[in-house]
Amino acid sequence: MRLLMILSFSLFSSVIYASPVTFVCNYDSYSNTTGNHKVKSKFVLTFIVDNKNESAYIIGNNGSEKVAYFSHPMGGNAFVEVTTTKNIMSTAIDNKGNSVHSRNTLLNGGLIPSQYYGKCETKI
Repeated sequence: MRLLMILSFSLFSSVIYASPVTFVCNYDSYSNTTGNHKVKSKFVLTFIVDNKNESAYIIGNNGSEKVAYFSHPMGGNAFVEVTTTKNIMSTAIDNKGNSVHSRNTLLNGGLIPSQYYGKCETKI
């Protein structure tokens, strides 16, 4: 029975996601080398997935960029961005809309890690 529910959900999800899907993610806290913090300014990332053209984009405060998109077979989504300076940014969104956005930034040979936590809303 459980397998049937999973298969039904998977088939239903693929039908829903046949048209472009937008994930609007609001992050209200983050962690870095000094601890956990509340964001001081609104931090929103928007991801657009175009399944028809097999492409995904991130829209943030610095414009939009194409990103790699991965849909987990049991639900959830992940995005990976490689910036023009070759830094790696990754975002994961679970079935409940919980999200983590990780920034692995190298600057002047040093690492500046940070991880943001928030919620995403799916718009079809």
